[in-house]
Amino acid sequence: MNLTCLTLLSLASLAGGPTPISIPNAGFEELYLVNNNLPASYGGVVPVGSFPTGDPPAGWSPYPAGGLPAGAFLGVLNPGVQADFPPGESAFFPAGAPEGSNAVLLYFSGAAGGAEFGVTQTLVETLQPHTRYTLRVEVGNIASGTGLSAPYDGFGFFDLRGFPGYRIELRAGGELLVSDDNTLVTVGNLEELEGVFQPTALSVETGAGHTALGEPLEIRLISLNQPDVPGVTGIEVDFDDVRLTATPVAPDPPTLPFPLLVPRIALMLGIFVHPL
Repeated sequence: MNLTCLTLLSLASLAGGPTPISIPNAGFEELYLVNNNLPASYGGVVPVGSFPTGDPPAGWSPYPAGGLPAGAFLGVLNPGVQADFPPGESAFFPAGAPEGSNAVLLYFSGAAGGAEFGVTQTLVETLQPHTRYTLRVEVGNIASGTGLSAPYDGFGFFDLRGFPGYRIELRAGGELLVSDDNTLVTVGNLEELEGVFQPTALSVETGAGHTALGEPLEIRLISLNQPDVPGVTGIEVDFDDVRLTATPVAPDPPTLPFPLLVPRIALMLGIFVHPL
């Protein structure tokens, strides 16, 4: 076996399995404590069938940083499951949250829509060369319904028909690496399937010279806030179970000039080639 074969095998051996990257409060299960309309008596635990709003969930920040559009709200939803609701009443998500009990909610009051908004988180992890990053998120189209727990049971029926659209972004140092711009609407018909979450995944590979190497990774979960059904109480998109992995990928082997490449290939095949 010659040096070329050894080099190729060595590069291939660099590739490994995916490694999870830590995302604080990736499932939105941490206590919802600061500056919100969840009564203090709950101690930050969002009760079943409740949807407190105010600050973004712990670990996340509002997007855009300059302030949300008028009528936009961030919060935490504990949808429960269909069995939690009285007979004949529809659950917000009959199967519950995909992970744990909670999801993040991006709600806009009324049907008019407007500027996009959402939540963002900048991670400790930085962008590395020769790495495949895969971001997975569950995207939910909430069904209409009424809250179960006080004070949300007194807010009345929320007509949440329609879907405002979504975008998920993976960035580094502010530079966009990859995004999912509403693909589940066209591929998974999510706009029509109310009361369900659907999974999405987006991936990107870095080379040796990416301009954002060493910059912190950032995840953005965004409502496009597009109007849909006239006259509804509000439009909402929900997200849950955010996961990010990093997988090493072998760099491309060096390219040899053709006069040098032919003798090496011939040597691998056991053929004698007279040097030029």
